[in-house]
Amino acid sequence: MASVGTRAGSMSEESPSRLLLVVLATSTLVSAMGNSMMTVVLPQIRTEFSASLTALGWTATAQLLAVAVCTPLCGRFCEVFGLRAVFCASGLTFAVASSAAVFAPGMGTLIAARAVQGVGGAGLIVTASVAVVQLVPAGRRGRVLGLTASGTAVGQASGPALGGFVAQAAGWRAMFVVTAVLTLVVLLGSLRALPAGDPAARGRGRRVDLAGAGMFAGGVALSLVALTQGAQTGAADAVPLVTGLVSLLFFAGFGWRMFTAAEPFVPSTLLADKRFLAACVLGFLGLCAFLATETLIPLLSASANDLGSGQVGLVLLPGTVAMILISGPAGRWLDRAGTRVVATTGLLVTGGSAVFLSTFAGASPVVVSLGMLGIGVGFAVTTVPAQAAASFAVTKKGAGAGLGLFQSVYSLGGAVGAVVSPAMLAVREGTGDGWNILHPGGATHGFSDALLLVGVPALAALAVVPFLARGPREGRRRVLLGAPG
Repeated sequence: MASVGTRAGSMSEESPSRLLLVVLATSTLVSAMGNSMMTVVLPQIRTEFSASLTALGWTATAQLLAVAVCTPLCGRFCEVFGLRAVFCASGLTFAVASSAAVFAPGMGTLIAARAVQGVGGAGLIVTASVAVVQLVPAGRRGRVLGLTASGTAVGQASGPALGGFVAQAAGWRAMFVVTAVLTLVVLLGSLRALPAGDPAARGRGRRVDLAGAGMFAGGVALSLVALTQGAQTGAADAVPLVTGLVSLLFFAGFGWRMFTAAEPFVPSTLLADKRFLAACVLGFLGLCAFLATETLIPLLSASANDLGSGQVGLVLLPGTVAMILISGPAGRWLDRAGTRVVATTGLLVTGGSAVFLSTFAGASPVVVSLGMLGIGVGFAVTTVPAQAAASFAVTKKGAGAGLGLFQSVYSLGGAVGAVVSPAMLAVREGTGDGWNILHPGGATHGFSDALLLVGVPALAALAVVPFLARGPREGRRRVLLGAPG
């Protein structure tokens, strides 16, 4: 009878099972939906707890912070304890945190539950990525990554609608019951779809560098706090300035551990690989541009067109639908054409759509929704090659730490876009003439300038495209030549 380890090895040479695909896509869907559901219930939570706007903001920031901090550590745990163990522990953590949110007596408990949800969500996200590397043939990764990207898009799109329906029918707490139940269903499927690994070899000679992990976590957490505070109080304020400097000290300590620890949290050879670094930069800038647009357009629609939250959702809907429909074909195209062609196309579409939105800022919501359609297409066609290129740049042995680091950098890009874009808007609204000569000017010139700046990270990312791993052949060649992984 074949051992579990043998079955896992053979699985990587065959097409992935349908159950595995369903588990991977659903895990990313649940994680994304758990975050997007919150947006529609914030007014109810504020009324029940008499919460401040700052406290409400932390219900989202706490989860984002936990995801950015914990993905590399969860990725490393995948290497030490195996995929199934980490996935199940992460799913249980997410479900327990959702249950705690159901019974939260106040904002402090709710924020803490959201942070723990982020810890579990980080494990679900990174385990899905590592599973693609370890269990899916390299030549088929594009279509599987496209499927998981579709799961994320569906979660982002369905979260507000489902959350609003559930909250209206049974209150906002029932929303967390839904996420807990869905997570438990995914866990049951993972017991059959994910290999347990070889118990005799699990963790042998593999230690977790907790000091390095702690320094990285501290650097990421403090940099996000500095970014958030700086956007609210100004970069010259003492608190974000000091917090940012301390975060640099943590990152310096993390770098020191990479070169001195016997088994560092992240191998220094990984950061010396230009293919991996290019994938990280592409993911960071791609999500930065996308979430900056997703932050600015609701503000523009409410200010210029006097739209309510439901109508704003309709303006954003074409972009979300485009992500759902395009992610799968983008993955299949990537398997044929390689990462560089697909990424270049996505970045050009994103940059062109940002210019379109800048030009027509303040126009009819129908016109703006066409721009969001382009943003959705561009993001889908950018994020799939970024994830695929990262998977091609790592070996199976180092997939956990590498893809965990990629997901952390990816999340930081989203945080930067969401936080910096309103600050750019505030700066440009106080000026006279706008930058876009095609925009008619007027009260929306600040939005036009901020949206024009959204195109900068998308077009800047074109500089790293030539350094991406083209596809699985290049990844295999790198391993055969003896490059460390």
